Amino acid sequence: MSFLDRPAGDLLDLFAAGKTVPGAVSAAALQGALAASLLQAVARYTKAEALLKEAGERGERLRRAVDEDATAFQQYWGSRVEEDLRRAVDIPIAVAQDCAALAVLGLDLYETGFRNSRGESAAAVLGALAAGEAALYAASQNVKLSKDPGWAALRNEAITSRGRELRELRERLGNAMQG
Repeated sequence: MSFLDRPAGDLLDLFAAGKTVPGAVSAAALQGALAASLLQAVARYTKAEALLKEAGERGERLRRAVDEDATAFQQYWGSRVEEDLRRAVDIPIAVAQDCAALAVLGLDLYETGFRNSRGESAAAVLGALAAGEAALYAASQNVKLSKDPGWAALRNEAITSRGRELRELRERLGNAMQG
């Protein structure tokens, strides 16, 4: 059963239970999926079909990532095999990538979309940014467990680059909200 097939209260209780899954990246993916849903609503109000489609596709990937991360993390902790660790690093990096893209969409909708939905746009951008940053933090912790320094260096570069992008988007949102 997917975590997302559970009632919201039950899912929140699972996060609160203090078990390793669902954990930080599953929570980040869920937060990113919620941001995507808010952006789909704003895109509908704005009649921005291309943005609606992209937010929907990214939201679906993030929904899948809720379960994929839990499975990957649990598998790695059971096996301690490098290949399983790689999935536990690559999934959060992908979550952060989708969240960054959603933040860009949200900023575009905040600046040019339906003005009465700026609250939803801002909430989506802030949620996507926080989710992306949380996913990158988890990836950075997981990559430390790698026994392959070359692979780890490449992933750390990706984490650093994506983190820089998220910080720039946060600054752009701050400027847009002040303007």
